[in-house]
Amino acid sequence: MDCLASVKEVARAQLNSTEIQLRAEKERAEVQTKRVEELQLQLGSTASDRKNLAKELETAKSLAVVVKADADEMVAQYKADAEATQDLVKNLIEHMKWQSRREAPEEVHARVFDLSTEIEDAKVLETESKKLAYPKEEYFEDSSISEGGEDPGNPGDEADSG
Repeated sequence: MDCLASVKEVARAQLNSTEIQLRAEKERAEVQTKRVEELQLQLGSTASDRKNLAKELETAKSLAVVVKADADEMVAQYKADAEATQDLVKNLIEHMKWQSRREAPEEVHARVFDLSTEIEDAKVLETESKKLAYPKEEYFEDSSISEGGEDPGNPGDEADSG
């Protein structure tokens, strides 16, 4: 019986050891189950985040397409405006060239007119100075007809009209 009691003791010790191992395995299984549940939650969250990011990416792509279209439209408008401005500048330059060419003859004509007026005034002054220097009328009758073109009987008409 001792033998039987000793076998019984050994069997109980093995049973206790097995129960302890079983409890440890259950605890490990519970920890792993919790870990699996946490990982599944993270996976679900990650999948949800991925879907949200995919939606955001599609939104960003759509926005980029719209912005690119707007930018292309603005660039086209700026190019058209720049070309129109260049054409305007060319036209203005051409206009200024023609205007300066037109004004040059007008200025020459004005200068010629001014010179002819000055010549007329100089002739009148010359005639008057000769009258003052040589009060004899015989001289004026001969010289005024040849040089000044005045009427000898009316020497002051030209000076008064100028």
